[in-house]
Amino acid sequence: MENTKPLLSVRDLKVYFDLDEGTVKSVDGISFDAYEGKVVGIVGESGCGKSVTMKSILRIVEKPGRIVEGDILLQKRDNPDEYLNLVKMKENGKEIRAVRGGEIALIPQEPMSAFSPIHTIGDQITEAILLHNPVDKEEARRICIESLKSVGMSMPEKRLDSYSWQLSGGLRQRAIIAMALVCKPRLLIADEPTTALDVTIQAQILELIKDLQEKTGVAVLHFVKVLNKQFKSNIRFFKIGCPPYKATETLLDAICKAVVIQPILSFHIGQHLTEFFREQKSIAF
Repeated sequence: MENTKPLLSVRDLKVYFDLDEGTVKSVDGISFDAYEGKVVGIVGESGCGKSVTMKSILRIVEKPGRIVEGDILLQKRDNPDEYLNLVKMKENGKEIRAVRGGEIALIPQEPMSAFSPIHTIGDQITEAILLHNPVDKEEARRICIESLKSVGMSMPEKRLDSYSWQLSGGLRQRAIIAMALVCKPRLLIADEPTTALDVTIQAQILELIKDLQEKTGVAVLHFVKVLNKQFKSNIRFFKIGCPPYKATETLLDAICKAVVIQPILSFHIGQHLTEFFREQKSIAF
């Protein structure tokens, strides 16, 4: 029987930063759901709170940032009727560390800074495997090779012993995706995963994420400044100083047909578009 309850439910989340100049309300009362096997797109300009929302889910918001209100509910793997409230977990506690990587994984914006430059990508991926799975080093290495193969990495046995700075931008991004998916998480957070790549490689990586999502059934939270046609099924628009809005499927289809930019078929959210959503009370949530 298909699970109709949300895998992740964010409710009235507020994240503030207390600075000498005053309090910055970076995230001020957002709510959304993510379902198993589905994609949620979070689209908005720089500074609108996308990354802070992502970090709040993983409980890695840097000080002086703090979650002042709201709930982040993650459905239990063994009991769909019960939820874990991630907000109530200690930031460095055993519970949330089990969630990071094991239940929720992250594809960061820049894999060059995400990978350690003094350890091979194989060492870093196998470390994640050993942390979340009861396997030995030999089995972890085999799983790592299979994971690199699954993301289209050429010569995975050789790449396993490479350092991140020895790989091209596209290969680094594939390696970080392999690392994110290696422990079979139920939710994948893609935080602007193609920002540092050229347009041709962007298209390949977006198609890869889409294909892996369809094959594995993982839920995806896709945080972007640019809306991609591949992930247009469920979109929330963020704008500084405004509540988030949900765009209808019909509206998104019309926009994507009107603005065709090959090969990724995408458009930039301009001031006129976000102002339009701000005025549409019928699609606010």
